[in-house]
Amino acid sequence: LSLRKRANHGHVDHVVSVSQAVLDRHREFGYFKDTPGDVIFNIASTRAIEAPAELTGDVTFGFVGRLEPEKGIEVLLEAVSLLGDRNWRLRVAGSGDADYVAELKRRFRHSQVDWLGHVDADDFYASIDVLAITAVWPEPMGRIAVEAAVRGVSVIHTDAGGLPEVAAFAAQRTEVQAGNVTELQQALQAVLDAPASWRTRTFDDTIDLDTFSVDRVVDQNEQVFSSRSTD
Repeated sequence: LSLRKRANHGHVDHVVSVSQAVLDRHREFGYFKDTPGDVIFNIASTRAIEAPAELTGDVTFGFVGRLEPEKGIEVLLEAVSLLGDRNWRLRVAGSGDADYVAELKRRFRHSQVDWLGHVDADDFYASIDVLAITAVWPEPMGRIAVEAAVRGVSVIHTDAGGLPEVAAFAAQRTEVQAGNVTELQQALQAVLDAPASWRTRTFDDTIDLDTFSVDRVVDQNEQVFSSRSTD
């Protein structure tokens, strides 16, 4: 399907990618090898949000997004099943194919997993200690990592695609191999072993979240066009 694009890609003066991973992947397959390129992240909401109070009691993990295999929801459910019944909850927000979700609920009948459906984002992030982003397919970027970062929420994320690049904006995070149940379970267990350091709502003052603002993204794209128009 991409052969015609491959034949024509040499006519492109400059390439813009939403992550270095996406750009590298294209170049790996012979696209844009000699073409100048820039990484400009997608726009994501970075509105100032008052950090909610830290939670007490059981550690609460969260998952938000489409409930489908590509997002690694099964990997997460298998991993939490290995934690035993001690001091944790998992709140799953989002929807998917009805038959698939029903099968997940049948396979993973755990009283400590809450199936929330669609929720208000602020309420959801205020109710969790750590966000688990468990994508197994190569995410081009991973906007929900930004949503967590602007709220000071800690993140456990996979190494899929461009996800690590935006997860780096979270002040407290750890990375696991995509699809690796054991490694994810160990990361979750590390949170349970030292919950205080993970549930603290922290912000890294050296991180510039304006990177995702409308003004910054538009300005970066305009700079690319301006630089090419003077060549």
